[in-house]
Amino acid sequence: MSTPLIEVRDLTIRFAKRDGSGKPAVEGVSWSIERGRGLAVVGESGSGKSVSALALTRLLPEPPAVYDSGEILIEGRDVRTMNEYELRAVRGGKIGYIFQEPATSLNPVFTLQTQIGEVLRLHRPDVTPAARDAEIIAWLNRVGIVEPEGRLRAYPHELSGGMQQRAMIAMALCARPALLIADEPTTALDVTVQAEIMQLLRDLKEQLGMSVLLITHNFGIIRGLADEVAVMFRGKIVERGPTETVLRDPQHPYTRALIDCIPRLGAKRHRLATIDHEALAKVI
Repeated sequence: MSTPLIEVRDLTIRFAKRDGSGKPAVEGVSWSIERGRGLAVVGESGSGKSVSALALTRLLPEPPAVYDSGEILIEGRDVRTMNEYELRAVRGGKIGYIFQEPATSLNPVFTLQTQIGEVLRLHRPDVTPAARDAEIIAWLNRVGIVEPEGRLRAYPHELSGGMQQRAMIAMALCARPALLIADEPTTALDVTVQAEIMQLLRDLKEQLGMSVLLITHNFGIIRGLADEVAVMFRGKIVERGPTETVLRDPQHPYTRALIDCIPRLGAKRHRLATIDHEALAKVI
């Protein structure tokens, strides 16, 4: 059996108080992603999804973050043993991130040319300084930004929310990472733009043959991008399996509750389901 591109084994992370105490934000989490495959980690805010994603390249500040146990293996190498130089090669190189809220993730005082060019400078030595603008334009065009030549010197505030997200995707992918982490990639976007962004990610995953880790609270957007799904509740994975199997026949009551919360077009008027967290906590 081939080595997974990335594998998390029994990961437990807590945020320590001044006295060193603190409850785990992520507890006993394990999953893996093969090359070219997609995994969706689904759960509500506070379930530990984003903490897990940031931990993959040790982007959590240490302290207060404390890794109590576990391994994070990238191509068989444990991230927790890497030095800062090695981590810089992984961050943005082997692993690209699309963070929540592109308006706050893009630097407001630099143009797209500068920000995407910096990624190319650090992670694509094959692209010469003279060729960087052409490479940036090619990626802006690839992610669907109209007239990319005119957007090269644009600042983030001059772009719409959907275009900012596309620029973030171009920045994450221009280094040709093996794994793309998309953390709530459709947050704050209207429904039409959400659909466009998700279709773009599906197309790019297929074209580039890259692996994808999708972090979301919404079961409604994972089809076609995630081959497997892991459901997180209060820092733990409560269900994991092939996407279509979990959507068709969810086994855990929390998974069923999340799926029941998806609004359905054409359904008769009814109150959306709510989740009784205290009752669910008793069944874990």
